[in-house]
Amino acid sequence: MKKFSTATAFLAFASILASASAMSRPLSPEAHAQITTRCEFLPNAPDQHLVVRGDTLWGISAMFLQHPWCWPQVWGLNRDQINDPHWIYPGQIVYFDR
Repeated sequence: MKKFSTATAFLAFASILASASAMSRPLSPEAHAQITTRCEFLPNAPDQHLVVRGDTLWGISAMFLQHPWCWPQVWGLNRDQINDPHWIYPGQIVYFDR
């Protein structure tokens, strides 16, 4: 049993190290350009959106931007009224200043 516990601990430690080193690698210029070009508003995007119950910045970004991963862009445009991106409330207006 002790051999199993030691081997398990070693494998867990090795996987943590491997994932940490992978996360610290910077993006290549090509990858960075590909990500930033996707963060554009869709042609049907309005100038603003009234938040309703159940809305998230992720969901709003999925509706009006090229990709939901672009939610920080939406938050950046609305930081004066959205202090925490994880807490938006019905009745708030999210602006899309393009």
